[in-house]
Amino acid sequence: MAQQTINIGSSANDGTGDPLRTAFDKINDNFTELYGSSPFGKQVTISGNEVFANASNADLILNGNGTGGVVASAIKIKGTTISSDDSTQVQVNENLDVDGNITASGNITATGNIFAKGNINLGDAAGDQTKVVGVFEADNIQIDGTTITTNTTNGSVTLTGNGTGGVNIDNLTFNDNSITSASNADINLTPGGTGGVVASGVRIKGTSLSADDSSIINVNEGLVVDGTGNFSGTLTTANIATTGTHTVTGQLDVDGVRLKDNEITATRTNDNLILDAAGSGKVDISGLKFPTSDGSADQVLKTDGSGNLSFATLSSTSISQLNTNVTVADSGSNGTVTIACDGNTELTVNDDGVRVHGNLTVDGTQTVINTNFICCYCAKRC
Repeated sequence: MAQQTINIGSSANDGTGDPLRTAFDKINDNFTELYGSSPFGKQVTISGNEVFANASNADLILNGNGTGGVVASAIKIKGTTISSDDSTQVQVNENLDVDGNITASGNITATGNIFAKGNINLGDAAGDQTKVVGVFEADNIQIDGTTITTNTTNGSVTLTGNGTGGVNIDNLTFNDNSITSASNADINLTPGGTGGVVASGVRIKGTSLSADDSSIINVNEGLVVDGTGNFSGTLTTANIATTGTHTVTGQLDVDGVRLKDNEITATRTNDNLILDAAGSGKVDISGLKFPTSDGSADQVLKTDGSGNLSFATLSSTSISQLNTNVTVADSGSNGTVTIACDGNTELTVNDDGVRVHGNLTVDGTQTVINTNFICCYCAKRC
């Protein structure tokens, strides 16, 4: 039945309206239809300031018309959206349990603690950022400003890549016990103030290496030094194979031999200084090549004019001095030795004594023996 409207006339008491009986009949008909179709008292009960659904376990549904919503105080519910009609914030002042996902397109501000028992996924795009102002704690790790520490007493902080991956910090990659840098980049370890860099027992401070836990630094592999090596202490080595020019300033002691300035000396008491060539080589001193073996008794050294020295007997020795030839001859048969100058006999020594042909000078005093003597040293007749 459509709603019946009572005719109240054009003006008060003009006699054109419905009679009272007709009017109240329409009222009764309207109320009869209203109560017959209304949920109140049947599906819904209003008691005081409460509205209840009468059916067991029935929902109480409030729907706006069209694009309208349901407003309760300043809270507007439209579909599945809750918004504020008179405030910029919707406040939940009691505990809130959310069984599903929470998606926040704006900021989330929490002044108290946030406890999550499941996984927390923050961001789903490369440009998303998760910011924490203050101290951030995850399990036993604490991040405060630029400092990462562990909450476990004496615990370590471990950063581990997945599989064969490492941990990249700036341009450094840490993988197991290896640290690598970007392509062609240096790895710089710089201590503060007067501190050094300590690797195991070796300390690096500036350009100096020292030992923190030992008096010796051992280099157990080959060592190449492209610059100058300076040793202020004792250098103890095994075999040394070197290439290039080596300059030693000061005294050099090699086993029992000492090299100092332009001198070569033996350092052990009563030691001989032995110069020995290898194989068929000879000892060469200022262009003079010495024999490789000793000669016979009473032999002397002679040169061949090309720097080669050899042993020879006295009788076959020629001495050249100031363009005058002096020959020493040993007859061998009667023990006579003669000294001749340019073929002239000047001195004879035999069992009879010494015969001088010419002048004899003894301790600065000259005695004339033979005025026809030709001096072997000045090549003139005296």
